[in-house]
Amino acid sequence: MVGAIILVVGFIILLKGLRLVDNSLKVLAIAKEAASVMQNSTLDDRQKEQALQKHAIKLFSLFILIFFSSAAAIGLPVGLIWLLEQTGVLSMMAVIYFTLTWQFILASTVFVYVILWLFRKK
Repeated sequence: MVGAIILVVGFIILLKGLRLVDNSLKVLAIAKEAASVMQNSTLDDRQKEQALQKHAIKLFSLFILIFFSSAAAIGLPVGLIWLLEQTGVLSMMAVIYFTLTWQFILASTVFVYVILWLFRKK
């Protein structure tokens, strides 16, 4: 059970600390801006292309950032569990089996939603 808590709490802390939600919202904002550029009849094709290339560069950099941040948010807690297994403190398989129970899935889902709701931006 301790290992499962490490996974969930570690993921939430890293999710917030690495600003994954904020960066995901930036992707949506840039996509909306790109769509508005395409619909802008006052711009010629060259101006649209230049604006869209800038948006594409921003989106690609955010993709890289979100990819590596997601890997860290998942990998670091799992790595900590692995280290604890190596020291004999807990079993990785026991943690995995516990995280697959419906009780844990329900409890962690509610916990994550409550935490994200409490820390949402106003």
